[in-house]
Amino acid sequence: MPPRAGQLDQISEAIGELKGSVKAVEQYVHEGRHGVNNLSQKIDAMRVSIGKDIAAVEAKMDARLTALERAAERETGAKNIAVWFLQSPLIGWLAAGIMLFIAWWKKP
Repeated sequence: MPPRAGQLDQISEAIGELKGSVKAVEQYVHEGRHGVNNLSQKIDAMRVSIGKDIAAVEAKMDARLTALERAAERETGAKNIAVWFLQSPLIGWLAAGIMLFIAWWKKP
C-alpha cells in the first residue's frame, strides 16, 4: 500500500530536518577544527619565541661564565707567582744577605 500524501510530506519534512541537523553538526565540527588549528599556530609561535628567549639567556650565561673563568684564572696565576716568589729559597738568601749587609754597614 503506497503511503498517503500526508505521510510523504511528514517523511520529507523529517528528512529535511535531519539534513539541516547534519549540516549544523558539520559546520560545528568545521569551526572546531579551525579553532584548534588557530590555537596550534599560536602555540607554535610561542614555542619559537620561547626558544629564542632561552637561546639569548644561554648566550648571556655563557659569556658571564667565560668572564668569571678568565678572572679566576688570572687570580690563580697571580697567586701562584706571589707564592713562588715568597717560597723561593733564592729570595730568602738574598733578603738575608741584604739585611746582613745593612746591619754591617750601619755598624759604628
